[in-house]
Amino acid sequence: LFERYDLLDAPHSRAFRALAQDYENAGDLVKAEAAYRRVVEINPADNNSHLNRINFLIVNDRIGEVRPLILAAEKQIDDKVDLFGAAMENLIYLDDNSKYADKLAASEPLRMKSSPRANLALGQVYSANGQYARALQHLNTAAQLDKDSAEPHIALAVVHRKQSRWTAAVRAAQQAIVLGDADGEGHFQLACAL
Repeated sequence: LFERYDLLDAPHSRAFRALAQDYENAGDLVKAEAAYRRVVEINPADNNSHLNRINFLIVNDRIGEVRPLILAAEKQIDDKVDLFGAAMENLIYLDDNSKYADKLAASEPLRMKSSPRANLALGQVYSANGQYARALQHLNTAAQLDKDSAEPHIALAVVHRKQSRWTAAVRAAQQAIVLGDADGEGHFQLACAL
């Protein structure tokens, strides 16, 4: 039934993506993986096609297969996309306690040293889980790697506020504002810290 419904729209990648998710939810991991592969075949330039398959492998404890997949995907997508960072962000949404994200980070230590997006995502989940030392480490790395982004500084302000480190929270919020906090979050963090 899944196949007939989802494939009415074939050969569009969204039909196979839905089919893969249906198989995954039904516990048929072999067919789910085949459908995720088909999504990539249909639309190899779409980073989301690759992200779905990467997340599938990580969640199913196949972390060893992720590195070659990321390397192959990076040859097919826009070189401005941080696929590793995007994968880390997606994992954060799948798992609040960071189990999957920790596995990915441990498997790719060199990428962690160069991906502001991955460090920001991992720092935010550690902050949410009360692991402030680990959060600060990753958020400071994100800020160093992307000196023009306000986001790491906003997240740093949150961590400092949670620790009642008001002066540090004010400094981080002010830095976010200086860097061009477009949505006003830096101003909000500053107001909360004062």
